[in-house]
Amino acid sequence: LDIDAMNRAAVDHLVGTHDFTSFRGKGCQRHTPVVTLEDVWIGQERYHGNGTLGEVWRRSNSGRRQQNESNNTKEEESNHNNKPQWYHSNLQTPKTLHLITIVMTGKSFVYHQVRNMVACLVDVGRGKLTPEEVKDILEKRDRSCAPGMAPAKGLFLVDVEHGDFRF
Repeated sequence: LDIDAMNRAAVDHLVGTHDFTSFRGKGCQRHTPVVTLEDVWIGQERYHGNGTLGEVWRRSNSGRRQQNESNNTKEEESNHNNKPQWYHSNLQTPKTLHLITIVMTGKSFVYHQVRNMVACLVDVGRGKLTPEEVKDILEKRDRSCAPGMAPAKGLFLVDVEHGDFRF
């Protein structure tokens, strides 16, 4: 992902007081879509996990040489009907895996605003959208012009403040 392009799109076009209809989720009951996004910060760091992300089932074709995660080759057992075989393996952490952190600060948000903006910013990072196209999407005030919604997995609320009270 192009983190610089994502930051440019967010800071140049999303930070501030705007009508966020283009990023407003269906069923939002807020009276107005106008809210203030005070700040956005997007960063990237190398993932320093334990080397294993989890376990997965992998599909392989019977009778073909298969290379496993430790770069060893093995001859797979062939079956009579030549159907693909499934085997259990660990998903190893590639050295290029990075953790992307997106911090959005505001006094309030419309329903699904953050998830919808994250999806848009990821499209910028992938080169599917330019930072200037984010401005166009925002100005259109039309949810159908914006990319889909980012999945909830990996997104979480860090802090809530209300006056002197902190959750």
